[in-house]
Amino acid sequence: VRAQAQQDAEDTTRGETQFGADLAGSEVAAALTQLETTVARTAANPAIAAVFVPGTPCNVAFGAVSVFQKTHLEFITPSGTVSCSSAGPAPTGVSYSGAAWLPDSLRGPVLVAPVVDPRTGRMSVVSAAPAGDRGVVAGFADLADLGTTLAARFGGPHQLEFVVTTADGKTALARSIDATLWAGKNIEGTSFASTAGLTRSDLDNTTRVYGVATAGARGWQVFAGTEQSAILASASGLFQRQLVVIAIGFLAILIGSLFVYRRVVGPIHALNRSIRAASDPAAAKPIPVTGPAEVASLAGDFNALIGRVQRELVDRRRSEAGVRAMLDASLSAVVGMDEQGKIIEWSRQAEATFGWRREDAIGRPLVTLIIPERYREQHIAGLEKYRRTGVGPVLGKRLELAALARDGHEFPVELSITPTEAATGHVFTGFIRDISDRRSGEQQRLELEERLRQSERLEGIGRLAGGIAHDFNNILAVVMNYSQFVEDSLPIDSDVRDDVVQIRLAAERGATFTRQLLTFAHRGAVNPQDVQLNALLGELRTMLRRTIPERVTIDLHLAPDLSTIRIDVGQLEQLVLNLVVNAADAMPDGGTVHLETANVVFDDHVPVESGLREGRYVRLEVRDTGYGMPREVVARAFEPFFTTKPRGKGTGLGLATAYGIVQQAQGTISIQSVVGKGTAVIVHLPAQLGAQPEPGRVPASSVPDAAPSKAVVFVVEDEAAVRKAVIRILSDRGYGTLEAAGPSSALDVAKLWAGPMDLLLTDIVMPEMSGDELARELRKGRPQLHVVYMTGYSGEIDTAALRIDGAVVQKPFSRDSLLAAVEGALAEKF
Repeated sequence: VRAQAQQDAEDTTRGETQFGADLAGSEVAAALTQLETTVARTAANPAIAAVFVPGTPCNVAFGAVSVFQKTHLEFITPSGTVSCSSAGPAPTGVSYSGAAWLPDSLRGPVLVAPVVDPRTGRMSVVSAAPAGDRGVVAGFADLADLGTTLAARFGGPHQLEFVVTTADGKTALARSIDATLWAGKNIEGTSFASTAGLTRSDLDNTTRVYGVATAGARGWQVFAGTEQSAILASASGLFQRQLVVIAIGFLAILIGSLFVYRRVVGPIHALNRSIRAASDPAAAKPIPVTGPAEVASLAGDFNALIGRVQRELVDRRRSEAGVRAMLDASLSAVVGMDEQGKIIEWSRQAEATFGWRREDAIGRPLVTLIIPERYREQHIAGLEKYRRTGVGPVLGKRLELAALARDGHEFPVELSITPTEAATGHVFTGFIRDISDRRSGEQQRLELEERLRQSERLEGIGRLAGGIAHDFNNILAVVMNYSQFVEDSLPIDSDVRDDVVQIRLAAERGATFTRQLLTFAHRGAVNPQDVQLNALLGELRTMLRRTIPERVTIDLHLAPDLSTIRIDVGQLEQLVLNLVVNAADAMPDGGTVHLETANVVFDDHVPVESGLREGRYVRLEVRDTGYGMPREVVARAFEPFFTTKPRGKGTGLGLATAYGIVQQAQGTISIQSVVGKGTAVIVHLPAQLGAQPEPGRVPASSVPDAAPSKAVVFVVEDEAAVRKAVIRILSDRGYGTLEAAGPSSALDVAKLWAGPMDLLLTDIVMPEMSGDELARELRKGRPQLHVVYMTGYSGEIDTAALRIDGAVVQKPFSRDSLLAAVEGALAEKF
């Protein structure tokens, strides 16, 4: 008895310690995964680039990570200095330059423990991930408090001791006793660094019974133990209590046997015969109460027992009916299975989920009814293992698996299985929920996140492209006009003149190139009009036919009564041309480019990821029968300079320009492509209800032969080379000129100049004030002053916001375009 009591106490303790170790190990593994995931996502976020820029305000929060109560997040440069921290400014002298993990973290994610945190001086675990070439994001979690936290959460009534070690057991990472002392301490040579059994000496040489668990992929070992002396004391007490109970029981049995032998044996035989006649409690009749008092009393008790059993049968049947009602009302399908794998329970929701009626499912093998064929062998092997060992790989866990419906289609489900012991053996109850809608929602969320990432990437590229084009336009203006000056000064038959002409033509091609960049960046000069798309496609058909190879045909499908759209006509022509040329290039062996238009209406259920809003749209679809694009190419198709064409066959700006045009018109553009079958580019542009197409564009008038007499033009331009070119063009035409390098000097010149000033020719954006502000200041003293604006960055031209009331000359300009704008403005005065 004593040995059994001790064995029972040890078994109970092992179960408790193993349970505590499993809980703690699972929590530590989850905390490490959460720490690594948080650091990796933070490092991958493009928005953190600003954090590494010196002088950028730092405002980062980072809280507890599960069982890691003290944490902080560091943004560290490659040299080891801290650019930002969730713990505030780094104390003087704190640097990570000597950290052994830093070089590895610049190349990829790392998780290292134990390390000394330079900021706190305490043993910690660090998870670090590279943030591009800017540095690393590192998350630190204090190890000293880990042991006490595990003991508080999972120590239970016996106050288990917890020890966490590295995978090889040679280093203590945390301990619940003397936590600060043991964090990071070398324990090689102790029982934790060996393959000792469950009973071992702890770090203070106290014998304990331990449970052990592995914390995730890092292999950390989590030990939970209690003192062996406590187990022995518990077993001794249990033994003494059992000994007393056995003695009392034995004595009672002896006395009872003697009494029964003398007074009850005979009458009992008679009672036994009556009892056999009432073997079915549900249909039993009362037993006659006769014989000795003891037997009569026993008969009465038996009658009472029969009555209770009959009432319990009624209650049990009511309870079973209630359980059946709850199962049928459950939102989850409830399926019961016995040890042989046959279905013994099938709720109403199971009928709806799988398509099998209850009477068809009960008694059939579960494996053939709802498990896809590729998983059946695995299911059978798991059931067989449970019958042999009592251990099942999926019991007590929440899993997501594929299930099979009666019609043969597979769908995702969430499953949890609970085993119970019945009289006939073990019974398994599965709670199953169809998660098809949830999976679909997750997929939509992932698609929306990918669209957002792509939009942010294109927006960043657009800002860069727009800025480059703005500065490049000023350079091109100088090249174009000074090459024109040289060309005009050379004889017609001069070889040098031909060279200069080529320079000017190359600059003009560069101007076309920058206009495409500005269009992509939503900064091109636009003149939106109400346009009928069908009519424009009809006008462009001949030009498109001449643009693409003869082996490619064009097929128009134009919807009748197509709504009007509002867009710059030139940009719309460019959009159609780019899409058709791209489609033709995708069919080197010939094919058909289909252009289709349609009116479409989207309600408030339009998918968010489409980028569309509720309302009416005009759809343009350009579809080819070419070789299509793989998914990774479609994802980058709208990036400028990205092309899959051979070198010299394309600039990579066709679709990028199309994207910019559509975005500027408040529309959307998307690509659908199947490799080997073709590609469709679909454009949606907002419909203009009740609008009428505006008349076509009027060609610019030619430049007059001579300037109005005595006209004086005041040129204000902060780029000196551009300003000198403008002055020369105007002077050669016969205009009087004044010049200033900026708004301040322009106001000074205006105060000192007492002569006439007929026209202000000014850049729009200048360092001190804008061109329209300068014009308003000058008109205070010269109300009749006319104004022409110049710009190389057309995104600035918001006439409503800037109150621009004059002509605008887009840089880079030619001599003729500049003179046409100037003389057009002066025509009202002279």
